[in-house]
Parts: sequence; structure tokens; C-alpha cells
Amino acid sequence: MKKIIIILCLILLCSCSKAFVDVECEELIKKDYTIHFHTLTDETIDDLKVCSDCAEYHNSELAKPEREGYIFMGWYYDSSYLMKFKGTHSEDITLSYITDDYGCPIGYNDIDLYALWIQK
Repeated sequence: MKKIIIILCLILLCSCSKAFVDVECEELIKKDYTIHFHTLTDETIDDLKVCSDCAEYHNSELAKPEREGYIFMGWYYDSSYLMKFKGTHSEDITLSYITDDYGCPIGYNDIDLYALWIQK
């Protein structure tokens, strides 16, 4: 009976040890992301694909849309206009990571930017 209890305890210990293992994160798998522009007008701005760690990376200036009778006040990360994008180029974007089951970053999330307008 003691042997069975010891065996069961060892099995339980081995199955739980995975949660306590230090994980060394690998290099990012997905190095590219897309910036989606929401102008809230009839004007559309093409998505901007960015690969920040790639040799062909270009630090692109973000578009400034126009709207008759309005002044463009800038880009925001949210449609509630609480988090302003403070920059002018793609390298100024605040990136968030996609993570695996162990919390290791494996890539970047795509970004949505929303145009804020005030009437002239």
C-alpha cells in the first residue's frame, strides 16, 4: 500500500513540476505587424505593414488625413480617444506582444489607430 501511495505521489509531483520550470523565452516568431487606420471619413488610408526586426524595415511617417470643415487632431490607440499616439512615425508606435502559454512574447499584435477631428 505504501508503494502505491509513493508511486501516486511521484506521478502527481511530476505532472505538477511543469508549472514550476523556469522557461527561457525564444526569439520572436512573428516580427511583423499591421497598422490599421480608422479615419471615420470616406477617405481610406491603406494599412501599413511593418516588420520592425527585418532588414527591409522602413520607419514610415504616418498619414495625416484631411476632412472638409474639420481639423485633424491626431491619432489615438482607442476609439474613445483616451490614449493619444505621441509620434509621427511607425517606430513611435507602442507595441504589445502576443504571448505563449508560458508568458513568452512570440510576436506583435496589430495596431488600430483612430483619427480625432474637431470642427473648424
